[in-house]
Amino acid sequence: MNQLYRALHMPPGRLLKKLTGSKEIYTIAVRRRDPEQPLPALGKGCYTPLPYDPTTWYADPLLYNHRGRRALFCEAFDCAAAKGRIAVFDFDENGLLVNPRVILEEPHHLSFPMVFAWGGALYMVPESGAIHTLDLYRCDAYPEKWSRVARFDVGCELCDTIVWAKGEGGVCLLGSETKPENQLYTRYRRYILRREGDAFALEPDDAFNTAHLDFSLTDRNAGPLLCWGGQHIHPTQVSTTVDYGVYLQFFGLEKGRAHPICAAQPNLVEIAGLDNRDIIGIHTYCCDEEWEIIDARYLHRPPPRPRPAPGNEAPPVEAGEIGAPGEAEQAGEAGETDEAGAVAPIGEIGAPDKVGKMGEIGEAGENAQPAQRQEPAKTEAPGQAEKADEPGKAGEKREPDEPGKAGKPEKPGEPEKPEKPGKPEKAAKPEKPGKPEKSAGKAVKQ
Repeated sequence: MNQLYRALHMPPGRLLKKLTGSKEIYTIAVRRRDPEQPLPALGKGCYTPLPYDPTTWYADPLLYNHRGRRALFCEAFDCAAAKGRIAVFDFDENGLLVNPRVILEEPHHLSFPMVFAWGGALYMVPESGAIHTLDLYRCDAYPEKWSRVARFDVGCELCDTIVWAKGEGGVCLLGSETKPENQLYTRYRRYILRREGDAFALEPDDAFNTAHLDFSLTDRNAGPLLCWGGQHIHPTQVSTTVDYGVYLQFFGLEKGRAHPICAAQPNLVEIAGLDNRDIIGIHTYCCDEEWEIIDARYLHRPPPRPRPAPGNEAPPVEAGEIGAPGEAEQAGEAGETDEAGAVAPIGEIGAPDKVGKMGEIGEAGENAQPAQRQEPAKTEAPGQAEKADEPGKAGEKREPDEPGKAGKPEKPGEPEKPEKPGKPEKAAKPEKPGKPEKSAGKAVKQ
C-alpha cells in the first residue's frame, strides 16, 4: 500500500495525531465473557490490554484449552527485526495474561498460530505466507515445544488459516490468499489435509476454489469457528480500500450457508486506558466459556525523551553524518477441551472426492454448488466514517520575541592607517567531506 495514498485518505484527526508523533500499535485485550450477552464481541464490558512494550507488539490471539490448561497463542512482532514470531501466554488466577515467551521462530515472518487436535496429537498451522507455504507443526510438549512435520508449497501468500471441519478423511482448512498487487484484497482458499502413516498430504479443494475467484475486502478469517447460543459462527475481518483489519463481521453458519449476524466496530469497543477515538482497528477474535479476547490497533504517542542534565549533552553530529534511524513502525481453537481434543465437526469429511459445500463434505456430486455468502451487514467502516478528531494540543508554536531596539552607535574616531600587509600565505585546501551514510528505512507491519 502506497503510504502517501493512505495518508491522503486517512481521517484528518488520525493524520494530525500521526504527524505530531503518534504511532500505530497492536495489542491484545481480554475480558470475562458475559453469559447473558446475546452475540460475540458486543456488550459493555471493558477489555484489559497488555502493558505497552516498545520492543514487541502482540496480535492474532488464538485461545486453546488442553487437558484443563488454558493457553493463549499469538504473534509476537519484534519491532527491531520487523518480523513476527509465535509466543504463548499463561492465565493467572485473576484471568490476567502472564509469562509471555517465544516458542517458535523462523527466518521468515510467522503469525496467526491456529492450534488443533487431530488423531490424538496437537498440531499448529501458523501463517507462513511470506514464503508461500503452509507449514504444519506437531506439539512435543504443551504448550512450549513444537516441531515442523510438513511444509507445503501453495504458490501464493496464504494467511489466517483456520480449521473449517474435521473427519475421518482429514482436516478441512480455510485460508485467505492475498492479492499480490494490493494485499488488502483477499479470497478464500480451501484445502484438505490428510495423513497416511508418518506422511502428510495437502490437496486443494478445486470445486470450492474455482467458485471463489474474486478478491474482496471481506474474505479473511478473524479467528477460529466458535459456538454461541447454539449456533456456529464464523468471525471475519473487514478492511477498507486504505486500511487493514478495521472491524469484525460475524457470520452464522446454517446448512452450508453463511449469513451476517453482527459486526463489532472499534469505536464501540471499550479498552481500559485507551480513548476509543484512538482505537482504529480490531481484526482478531476468539473466546471460550469464560473469556473473550481481541486484538486492537490504536494510536500511541511515546513519551518525550528526557533532556540530559547540564554538562551531559550529547556531542553534536558532525557534517556529513546521519543520526540514528527512526523507530521501526508497522504496520487456539475455542471449544476443544477434551484430552483427544475432538470437537464436533461442522460437516464431515468423506473420501477425497467427496468434498462438498462450505462446511459440508458429503456424497460425491454435492460439491457442484459452493456455499453462497450473503453480503455483510451494512455498516460504515470506521476508517471511512469516523469524524475528524479534535486535534490534541501538541504544544503551541511560539512566535519569536521582538528584538529590542539597538542604541545609537558612538561616533567613530579617525581610523588608523593600516600597516602595509605582507604577502598572504597560501590557504590550505579544505578536506572533501565524506558521503553521508544511508539511513535505515521504516518497517511497516502488514
